[in-house]
Amino acid sequence: MNEDDEFDKFADAESAELAEPNGIDEWNKSKLENLLSDLLTGGRPTGGGLDEGEYISIGGTQVESEGYLNLTDLVYIPEDYFQKVEETQLQKHDILVVKDGANTGDIAIAWESNENVVTNEHLFTLRPRSDLNSPYLFYYLLSHKGWKQINGTITGSAQEGINRGFVGKVDIEYPPLPEPAQNTLPYSTPLTKRLRRLRKSLSKQNGFKRGYVRMCSLMVLTNLEDSVVKMISLRRLISDDSPPSGN
Repeated sequence: MNEDDEFDKFADAESAELAEPNGIDEWNKSKLENLLSDLLTGGRPTGGGLDEGEYISIGGTQVESEGYLNLTDLVYIPEDYFQKVEETQLQKHDILVVKDGANTGDIAIAWESNENVVTNEHLFTLRPRSDLNSPYLFYYLLSHKGWKQINGTITGSAQEGINRGFVGKVDIEYPPLPEPAQNTLPYSTPLTKRLRRLRKSLSKQNGFKRGYVRMCSLMVLTNLEDSVVKMISLRRLISDDSPPSGN
């Protein structure tokens, strides 16, 4: 059994375990494009960038495979060009996808806004709808299930890449959205009880991607940053490079 089959079997078993009377058994599925308010891409001035300056242009080089941004070895752009790509200014919970190059398909999330940072032509900026939980969407895409779908949209051989149409080919699974008055789950729900139990079992899985699969099968597209991200502490569960709890 290869790694893909093993991960798929693991994810299917986890989904079946969740379909229980007191759990969440009516999961929705939607194309990624329907969960976004914007799909953006930036650019760079002719001839490249500058060695220093006020405005930063980031690309695939800054996206690490573990899902975080590595803001070193930066390229700067002049103010007049910054104004042309200003719509790609980094906003909190923007999801960045590498569209071409050696690490095509890698993704990262911006845990904080930065008005001096924009993206170049090698990145897509996925800006989720305001009523969704962006960290959930990010971890779903970073999971094996998400990665496999994104990887399946890569075209080309000599020059691999992803086009804008990939968002119409990637399926996202999530539980029904609750009523606005119930958008924060209490700690006593079956979901959060399971999360407490999984805190111990996650450490026994081989590799952080397995942890993402389990995490993504339980997190929901609601305001769970306090009841999940803080409670579980992704830094300890996934890797030392995960965002600090509470971000």
